[in-house]
Amino acid sequence: MIKILHCTIITQNKIIQLQNATNLTGKKMKEKKKLNLMPFIFLFFIGLSIITHFVGYDSHEKETLSKTVENNS
Repeated sequence: MIKILHCTIITQNKIIQLQNATNLTGKKMKEKKKLNLMPFIFLFFIGLSIITHFVGYDSHEKETLSKTVENNS
């Protein structure tokens, strides 16, 4: 009876150790995923700002060109 209790205590300790190990690796993986996504988000916003800048610039150029053409004629 004592041997059975001792074995169950050992197995419970091993299970707890495995759970702690998986918790640590899970936390490390989550931190790595966050770090890997940040540059892509940063580049996405830079690209978005560049695209909107050029689109806005083109529409502004067209308006000024049409106004100058109307003024000249």
